[in-house]
Amino acid sequence: MSLKILNYKSLDTVHIPVVILHGVSSEESGIIQAYYNGNFFPQQYFDVNAKYFKALIYLQPGPNLIYLTYYPGYFRNSLPIFDSQSRLHVKPFSETITINYTPLLNNPPLHLCLLVGKDSPMTFDSPEWKKKLEGNDLNLAVRKLKLGGRLMQAFTNEQMLRNNLGNRCFRFEEEYSNDTLSKVENKNNKNDPTFTYNNLRSNIKVYILKSEKTVSQLRDPHLAQQNNNGKNKGGLFGIACDALKKYGAPFDKPSQCAVMFLDTHWDSDKNLILAHAALGGSIDRYKLAIFGSHGLWSWPSSFEELHLSFSECIKTNTKEVANDCNECGSAWECLNVTLGAFLHEIGHLLGCPHQPSGVMLRDYVTFNRSFMTIEQYSTRTKSNGLFPILPKDECDWHRLDLLRFLYHPSFKLPNDWIDNSVPNYPDIYPQKTVLYPLNDGNIVCKSSTGIYLVELHTDDKCRAHLEYLPKNLKNGVGPQNEILLNYYGLENLLPQDQKGKKLSLEILSIGSQYKIDDFLKLSNESSKSRITGHFGLNRGNLVAFKSSYLGSKDNQERPFITFNPREVICVRVYHGGALDGVEFMTRYGSNFVGNKTKNYTDFPLNKNESISSFKLKCGSWVDAIQIITSTGRQSEMLGNKNGGGLGELSPPEGFEIIGLSARVSSWIDGLACIYVNE
Repeated sequence: MSLKILNYKSLDTVHIPVVILHGVSSEESGIIQAYYNGNFFPQQYFDVNAKYFKALIYLQPGPNLIYLTYYPGYFRNSLPIFDSQSRLHVKPFSETITINYTPLLNNPPLHLCLLVGKDSPMTFDSPEWKKKLEGNDLNLAVRKLKLGGRLMQAFTNEQMLRNNLGNRCFRFEEEYSNDTLSKVENKNNKNDPTFTYNNLRSNIKVYILKSEKTVSQLRDPHLAQQNNNGKNKGGLFGIACDALKKYGAPFDKPSQCAVMFLDTHWDSDKNLILAHAALGGSIDRYKLAIFGSHGLWSWPSSFEELHLSFSECIKTNTKEVANDCNECGSAWECLNVTLGAFLHEIGHLLGCPHQPSGVMLRDYVTFNRSFMTIEQYSTRTKSNGLFPILPKDECDWHRLDLLRFLYHPSFKLPNDWIDNSVPNYPDIYPQKTVLYPLNDGNIVCKSSTGIYLVELHTDDKCRAHLEYLPKNLKNGVGPQNEILLNYYGLENLLPQDQKGKKLSLEILSIGSQYKIDDFLKLSNESSKSRITGHFGLNRGNLVAFKSSYLGSKDNQERPFITFNPREVICVRVYHGGALDGVEFMTRYGSNFVGNKTKNYTDFPLNKNESISSFKLKCGSWVDAIQIITSTGRQSEMLGNKNGGGLGELSPPEGFEIIGLSARVSSWIDGLACIYVNE
């Protein structure tokens, strides 16, 4: 008789306080009791089905010794029933595991928020039967959100671990307060002052944002995202942004925020969920996700309610509450869809697009499977649920999402700081990706922070990808500063039925993303746009190439200029609020690109010193330029050094810059470099 834990081993270290243990028992069915050494959290119970169990485990900072004990029995109405008859034949047996919990408080947090109208009644939609059981007030909403956040974390950490990317997860901003995750300890603390549980712990902080809008204004049908006739279906995103600004610190600086609207309401007459939108992305200084509270009634508020909430088959009464997307026909399915869809929007907040499968498609309709080993009847599929539920059957984060998380600052692990293949402070590096065409349709892609993912898309779906893991992971080669791309080599990675279709690329570097809409077209055009000439280099006839532009690709392209980098004695930069022009002076004359103005700065070059590369501050135009020489000497950033993002024109290894190409209006809008073999 034995228990075996499958996904963790003793002394593993995690960085979130709630994890999912997967395990197997020698017995076909029964009950697993999770007991915490020191009695710091109430014991919990989980069912065994087809020898398989999943246990949601709470952790406190430091080492956590957990006893898992098998008992004969079963769950009835989501409560453990111990089988005293079977105990005569099957004695309880146990396994222990120690898991270390180390919070990573330096990682940028996610702020969890509830937004209320200025005249809000502070209640949320709930069917009558559920209101009689638990109510529907603000305090209950906060408790449900806190546990929902922990389920999101446990799910995400398990997915990272399962993909061999370590115990990684985002963290929520927390506060030290009375914990509400266990109904047992809160109930006992209330009724018995001598009870030994101490439930003062670090908990998810839920901010209450008070909007300037009234409930009636929030419930304007034109703001309802699912209203086909709505005139401002994205308006709630801006309303959430305004509420964050009004709140003040910590939202007075860039923040990651997940906001739920408490005053969401199902209007059965209009067939609309009012004060609800499922959106995620960027606005102002925020990475923001928003969602409605219309399914919050189905969420658990404590560990003890987990089994019941993922098993509750009571059908949704659409006279009282919403059946979102017709996928919430019962209570447990409503929990899946609404918690999973909120996590989907948080995925957008963290930089994830829609994917072929997983949370970022709509696979969260099976979110329950990550926590349960048996499933109830589904009104969505009109079929009996899965039994047993194994890891292969669960909802997941797509591999492409997990790779984005791997390099996201909110997922950073201590070992990452000592991995020299990954920049610790990517903001100080040029983050803009630049393409450098070569012969035979080859294109070099360069990024100073490192390329970690190349996605191959046909018909707007990712069909294959190249990934570059950190060196501190198994088989990791580290993000690449320079990669060589070839159309036919990439096409070979595609499924057979996708070959020959238009191939677009998404190139992800740490801190930036670059899209190539039609790689074959770009490859062919780059080969045809080779430049031949002597270029004043005294090396005979040469073939030169032009990089992609930094800054704007629009406006008029001026004739390119060339220079001998070893003969330039001074670079004159014309600048003011932007980069106006650049002039390269030699003993024999000068070449100039852009516009000349009265304001300029000279950067003289020393003897035996030549131009190596340029750094630019740029966005919709070029704000400033910095010259880097062969000795590593640098000019100041000349122009508006506070404008735009940082980019670099630095040719591939074995090549040197011999000229510039510019797009010019009243100032320089875009710059590209001309380069040849050294």
